[in-house]
Amino acid sequence: MRNRIISLTLGCLLLLFSACQRLTPVPAPTVTGTTMPSPTIPSTPAINPSPTPTLSGATATFVPTLSMFTPTPHMQGPYAVVEVQEGDRLNVRAEAGVQARVVAALPPTATDVYLTGASQQVDGARWVEIQRGSDAKVRGWVNAFFLTPWIPSEDFCAATERQAVLGALEQAIRQRDGRQLADLVSPVHGMTVWLWRSGKPIRFDAGHARWVFTSTYSHNWGMHPASGLETSGSFQEAVLPALEDAFLHSHEVRCNERTVPGLLDSSVIPVSVQNYNVFKVLKPGSAGVELDWRIWMVAVEVLDGKPYLTALIHFQWEP
Repeated sequence: MRNRIISLTLGCLLLLFSACQRLTPVPAPTVTGTTMPSPTIPSTPAINPSPTPTLSGATATFVPTLSMFTPTPHMQGPYAVVEVQEGDRLNVRAEAGVQARVVAALPPTATDVYLTGASQQVDGARWVEIQRGSDAKVRGWVNAFFLTPWIPSEDFCAATERQAVLGALEQAIRQRDGRQLADLVSPVHGMTVWLWRSGKPIRFDAGHARWVFTSTYSHNWGMHPASGLETSGSFQEAVLPALEDAFLHSHEVRCNERTVPGLLDSSVIPVSVQNYNVFKVLKPGSAGVELDWRIWMVAVEVLDGKPYLTALIHFQWEP
């Protein structure tokens, strides 16, 4: 009997010990060297003074400013994208040439492009290797025709000697001197003329600009903004009278002021020439009439320190 009681007692103790073992919680693992963020409050990333652009497809979504990037000594710039139409982009390719793979794209408003110093001639065109600002991911080759040295507005307007191009243009108009006009035309991008902002632009290189005051070749300048009719005629017939009306009468010159009555500032300068600096030549309206004002936007490209005429855009009152 005594042995039976001892056996029962030992059995109960064993059962109690097993139950205690099952109820003992497993301690949570500890993490060393890492702070686990809250699942509902994300950790704040460190602030990087030179953030790295991210790419959406082939286009950088971050646009660095000039103050955020210091180019290495061998890089040249900054340069701006020009002559690219609205809605289009400048392809950056893995190698020089239009057959090479596209690795990125630059918007027509980019002004933070730097040249690495490498260049090649391919099919008669000069190609240059570029990098966009501090983003080494946007690096490759572009056709150099679509770039121009970038000069911020305040720097351009502070150099008052650049306004001399307007005096030379006025003299060429007054004397109808094609040779003088040709000397003003950009040797890289020519002179593009818009008789109407919404019309058809006509590009003249220096060789053709020499003859615009005498040539009778008829151009299609596009739809007249008031009548809706197509405007055709030679430069001397269609464009010269509007130039003479502004430049040969009392007028005002304003540097990089891009306002035109009745138009949004963003729609005044075509995207293809938006990155050039401009002089606004305004002939105010006559007293008592007011609506006979006329404006020419004169786009200027600076190459090797010399200003050249690269675009003329005409505005007048539209009923």
